[in-house]
Amino acid sequence: MYHKIIGGKKSKGQRNIKKSIEYLLREKNPEQQKDIKILSTTTKQDLINFENYILDKNKSNPYVCGVLSFEEKSISEELKTKLITEFEDILFAGIEQENRPPVMWVEHNDKGRVELNYLTFNSLQDRRSYTVYLDKRDRGLVNNYSEIIN
Repeated sequence: MYHKIIGGKKSKGQRNIKKSIEYLLREKNPEQQKDIKILSTTTKQDLINFENYILDKNKSNPYVCGVLSFEEKSISEELKTKLITEFEDILFAGIEQENRPPVMWVEHNDKGRVELNYLTFNSLQDRRSYTVYLDKRDRGLVNNYSEIIN
């Protein structure tokens, strides 16, 4: 397993969450939708509503979109659920469940491997700022988790 940030990067001008949602759900490529599976109860509308809720914060990086990529062609549903739960616990360590922002998880299988893509916000339900993933701070933690999983 390896982790990569794929959206929400200020340096690339990715402040618009709609483009990341389009990518995750393959909205512009209906023929590719057979290769995706939504793994969370969070909907596109939930994400848009939360973005509108925090819009006045005018954050330079309002959201983060990343992927956990595996070389396996398939993994069990139980393992996916375990990985998602543990990874969210790492990202939101110390944050109560009810104060966490919405997270959408989408599985992609179009590259011959399992990819668990996620999209979430750098703000909490109470509208306080919270940087979900800061590379300098969190890379070692996520890499250590990846080594345990591998």
